[in-house]
Amino acid sequence: VINGPTSVCIGKTIIYKASSKTNIYTWSVTGGTINGSAKKDSASITWPTAGTGSIKLKEVNANGCVDSSSASITINPLPVPAFTGRDSVCALSTSAYTATTVSGASYVWKVSGGTVSSGQGTVNASITFGTLSSAKITLVVTSASGCIDSISKNIYIDKLPLVIFTGSNNVCIGNVQSYKVPKTIGSSYNWT
Repeated sequence: VINGPTSVCIGKTIIYKASSKTNIYTWSVTGGTINGSAKKDSASITWPTAGTGSIKLKEVNANGCVDSSSASITINPLPVPAFTGRDSVCALSTSAYTATTVSGASYVWKVSGGTVSSGQGTVNASITFGTLSSAKITLVVTSASGCIDSISKNIYIDKLPLVIFTGSNNVCIGNVQSYKVPKTIGSSYNWT
């Protein structure tokens, strides 16, 4: 008897074991690759392509009696994570990011240089950024079959402008007072 999972994720290496340890063994596989010896009571098998595969184990006991067992293997594809949203944001701002929907999947958002302020575990996340010069967003997607993949994006964080203006803070009612700020290229100004 072959002991091991019959539903696996593409690219994974799985150890399969025979139910006994006193026989002579020969493992064979389709749709996968045996790593190392195929003559032990266990076999390390890598599944490189999504689809179906199979394992066969031939056992010979001390009396020369032969038996065999087999297992059909489902090789599941990895999810394809993707998300959209701004690549450049302002410090201390909050921005929305949207993952591509994968049927039956679960989602985990991870952020360095910011925090997930809402939407954790969903396809729509709001992320609040800190004051560092950059952040990194990682989306981890787990498919309905338990296969996991992730994608990461680097986000540029633009620092907030330093607002300093000059002018008197002691004025008489009815007087007109001028206030000025240092001119910064590319900036716009709004007085209220």
